[in-house]
Amino acid sequence: MAEGRAGTGGGEIPQSSPYGFYTVALALVLAALVFVVALFVFKTDIANMTAALGPLYTLFGTLVGAYFGIKATNDANDKARVEVKKANDKTNKALAALDPEKANPIVGEH
Repeated sequence: MAEGRAGTGGGEIPQSSPYGFYTVALALVLAALVFVVALFVFKTDIANMTAALGPLYTLFGTLVGAYFGIKATNDANDKARVEVKKANDKTNKALAALDPEKANPIVGEH
């Protein structure tokens, strides 16, 4: 299991694998290569260059926005999971410290 990073509440937040980052980085590098090729192919025809590169900018925005949106959501879910676990552990510890005879008066009456 990957090492986690410490949260602000003292819990351990699990690290997710960076495959999404690698996928987006690869897509952006490939799109940049298309950009460079388009610059050389359409260097004299500005209209064709603009038509070829317009969707490329859309791709950049979509990939980067999707990556950071998904990453922020996953980070928030991880933090919430840690906080729920801490709250459950705290509740279980408090319940374990209770005396069953005093906590439920019916238990002592038979």
